[in-house]
Amino acid sequence: MRGVCLDTCFLITLCSAARERHAVARQFFQYWIDNGYTLFLPTICYAEYLVVETSIQAYILENVHLLPFDAESAILAGAIQRNRLPVEAENTSRVAIKDDIKIIANAAHNHLLGIVTEDKDSMARYVRKAAETMAEVSGLKVLVLPDVFDEGSASFTDPQLPLVYPPQTP
Repeated sequence: MRGVCLDTCFLITLCSAARERHAVARQFFQYWIDNGYTLFLPTICYAEYLVVETSIQAYILENVHLLPFDAESAILAGAIQRNRLPVEAENTSRVAIKDDIKIIANAAHNHLLGIVTEDKDSMARYVRKAAETMAEVSGLKVLVLPDVFDEGSASFTDPQLPLVYPPQTP
């Protein structure tokens, strides 16, 4: 299965025409639909989104599968946290860290290709660290939403695609 996990930041950008990268988010979303990818929205992200907004566009809900946080994902989330992740969590709330870890565990446990986000400061860093240090997460990549659409990064399968795309400076 070619599954992509939509993070809360990406979802907000996808749904809000006022966001700077809204058009790019829509291009990625449409590319994945048109090319047979299965899009997953973790229930954790859906709940986070509903704190900011009161509803989500029907078109989006019709094209994603809600991904519940189950017992196996919880076990992996605990292992990630015990593995001293996230590191360097300054300037990030404890609640956000816990949610990011759960989202990473949920995506990794369900063998998704990667997580798409706009959060380069924490989510991208946490995925990179978990994937580098834990076999259960090693195949997971993260796509930080770029300024322009790029089909190569949208596929998540290019062996030249770095763990985090576009590459981030530490």
